[in-house]
Amino acid sequence: MTNNEKRRNWTSDEDRTFLIQVAADRPFGAEKGQLKKAESAFYVNEHRKFDAESARLSGSDQVELEKHVLLDDICTLLDDMKNAPATQTQGDSDKDKIEQGGLLVRDMAMKTLKRQCGGDADESQKRPAVENRRNSLATVIAAESERELAVREKVLDFQRQKLDCEIQQRELDRDERKAEREHQVVMVNLRTTS
Repeated sequence: MTNNEKRRNWTSDEDRTFLIQVAADRPFGAEKGQLKKAESAFYVNEHRKFDAESARLSGSDQVELEKHVLLDDICTLLDDMKNAPATQTQGDSDKDKIEQGGLLVRDMAMKTLKRQCGGDADESQKRPAVENRRNSLATVIAAESERELAVREKVLDFQRQKLDCEIQQRELDRDERKAEREHQVVMVNLRTTS
C-alpha cells in the first residue's frame, strides 16, 4: 500500500488562517483533539525560537507580521492554561465520582425499599441467593440503625429526667434559702423589739 499523496507546503495565508482558528478554538486546552494540539504546539515552539532570536537582534528593523502577533497571543493563552491549577479539574472529577457513587447507592436503596414494600413471601423464596444475602444485609443494617435510634432516645430521656431533677433540686434549695431569710428577718425583728 503506497501513499500517493504529495507533501503539501502551507502558504503564509493558510498559516495565518490556522492561527486565527487556533486562537479562537484553543485546542491546547481541550481533552481531545490531539492532532490539532500537536500542530499548534509545533507552531508555538517555532515561534518561541523566533522570539528568542528576535530578542538577541533587538535594535534592528524587523517587520512584525500578523502571524507573529497571533502567535504571541497563542503563547500567552497557552502559558495561562499551563499555569491554571490542574487540581481544579481533578477536584471536579473527584466530585463527579462521589456524586455517581451516591446515585448508585441511592438507586440500590430505592430498589431494596421497593422490594421490601411490595414483595410477597413467595417472591422472596424465588429470588436468587445473592439477592437474599443483599436483603439480609439490608435488614441487618436497618435493625442496627433502629437499635441506635432506640439507644439515642433512651439517652435523651435520661438526660431529660436528669435535668428535671436538677430543676426540682434548685427550686427546693431556693425555697429553703427563702425560708431561712424569712426566719432571720423574724429573729432580727424579735431582737430589736425586746
